[in-house]
Amino acid sequence: MRKRLAFGTLLALVVATPAIALAVAAPVSATQAPAATRLSTVGLTPSSEPVTARLSSVSCPAFERCVAVGYYLVGPTSHTLVESLIGTTWKVTASPSPGSSSALSGVSCVGVSFCVAVGNLTASGKTSTLVEEFNGSSWSVESSKSPGTTGNGLSGVFCRSTTSCTAVGTSTSSAQGFPTHTLVEFFNGHSSSVEASPSPGVSLNALGGVDCTSASSCEAVGLTASNITKTKTLVESLSGASWKVTSSPSPGAGGASLTDVSCRSPASCVAVGYEQPSATSQLGHTLLESFNGSTWSVTVSPNPGAGGDFLAGVSCISASTCVAVGHDGKVAGGPTKSLVEMLQAGSWKAASTASPGTGNNFLLGAFCFSAQFCVAVGWQTPLSDNPTKTLVETFNGHTWSLSTSPSP
Repeated sequence: MRKRLAFGTLLALVVATPAIALAVAAPVSATQAPAATRLSTVGLTPSSEPVTARLSSVSCPAFERCVAVGYYLVGPTSHTLVESLIGTTWKVTASPSPGSSSALSGVSCVGVSFCVAVGNLTASGKTSTLVEEFNGSSWSVESSKSPGTTGNGLSGVFCRSTTSCTAVGTSTSSAQGFPTHTLVEFFNGHSSSVEASPSPGVSLNALGGVDCTSASSCEAVGLTASNITKTKTLVESLSGASWKVTSSPSPGAGGASLTDVSCRSPASCVAVGYEQPSATSQLGHTLLESFNGSTWSVTVSPNPGAGGDFLAGVSCISASTCVAVGHDGKVAGGPTKSLVEMLQAGSWKAASTASPGTGNNFLLGAFCFSAQFCVAVGWQTPLSDNPTKTLVETFNGHTWSLSTSPSP
């Protein structure tokens, strides 16, 4: 929960020298969408294709009070984007955009007067982590670590309190971009420190989402690979004072990845992502995995699109009530629809969504404050080759509907 990971046609680590960018494969064909719609990032280095604005993560500390983050482009330059919901109106909130280019990918709020957002920035030939804090009136840049000498990015964050936030992402010290290493940072409200985390893959290691049920109990998810052509799911658990790899299923002959996680207790977590059933096809399937306190197992999830489906974000308000979001390739090679899957009465079912874009619609992050108030964010395109606009859909306990959101 509270992360920002994204989508693409091929699960690979994309290095936009000197920046590092993680492109997470979505189940779409290579011809289904232009490069801008196929590639997004954990470190969130935006593509150079014509893009207007995208939201990637949302956190709602109260009913009808939410904060969503992402980025927007002015020419080739990326700027941070923060939008706030008060009541029924979304508005852009001023946020720092340090460096020559910057973007936000994850956000977590503790009450309406404290939020932390994470992402990355590029300056002087290096991509570094970015942490911004909201104090109830304004956003400011906070100190963060960037252990990689060439590329660093934070993709997800979870705050238990104003003095306890955990952020995850990836880093590299290679000019070629490989290998990459998992990155975990702890933020105490004033400064951050790197926590040692495993990187089991020879080539790729990255974390996209994190959730914590206590100061000493967290779950982080992502991907790992020793062979760059096939990724595997990665789950790392904080138990006590150290992070360790936890075994997780990795179905799919063509690879698999987890993008986000939501935990209601140390014995109740749900992670989402995608799997590629065939090594020869780029079409993927949704992937849902559940944790019972001892083992992770695959949970049956709907795949309504003939053109491939993908889950990017998840939010659970109880062990039996969750919402997962992503995109649905209704027709192979055609436009995509926003996808919402809901866990109710013990099974996951696809829900009807707005999908206003006539080109493509992607939901990347979700947050449920209650069973009667959930928000999902992402982006849409009026036409498949047009600049993108922000997308916000809201659940009122019965139906999902489109909410008007700014696109700077």
